[in-house]
Amino acid sequence: MGTQSSYASTSRIRHVRGSTRGIALLKARTGGKLTIHIPDRCTGGDDKASLMLSSHIGALVRQHVPFETSKWKEVPNKVKLYVMNRVLDDFSLNYNRTEAHITVSSTMNTVYKTHKNRMFQHYSVFNSKEEALEHSYLDMNKEEWAIVCDLFVSEDHLHQQRSLILSQRLEEARLEIEEMRARQMNMKRFWSSGQIWSRRC
Repeated sequence: MGTQSSYASTSRIRHVRGSTRGIALLKARTGGKLTIHIPDRCTGGDDKASLMLSSHIGALVRQHVPFETSKWKEVPNKVKLYVMNRVLDDFSLNYNRTEAHITVSSTMNTVYKTHKNRMFQHYSVFNSKEEALEHSYLDMNKEEWAIVCDLFVSEDHLHQQRSLILSQRLEEARLEIEEMRARQMNMKRFWSSGQIWSRRC
């Protein structure tokens, strides 16, 4: 059974019961908000606090962002702003710094896409939309899941999937061509070194 959630439309902020704070974050926060060090002209950090930030943003997005939009850019700005403000409950960040703003917004985008792909993988297990509707995804209630299933059979989403498959095939073809060229170069070097050796003999 999925966790109960409150949800009405894309303009509403989604609320799923449960804490977004992991045990590690709760322990680390005993001394106050965690400070994130983001170097100039960089996005994100490589310290333990930065890893906690990414994990926390992931939990916030999964609990508060509606998922029936085709793309992250279609999620209402007020929902994105809500999540960004919730981040500040536990982390000390200055959104006036471009690096901090981009770090949080890009992480939200990545988490949204990843979670959406997992939903589609779950949906794809079943033979039909009707069958999928009987097996809601994790913390989604039936109303939410029905909207997402409608999205997965929409022309826009099908077009996105076709484009993704085409991109993957083109990338596979590019890698095969590069591998073939590398083999050819190795063969040329081999024959070249063989000719040099035979001249020395």
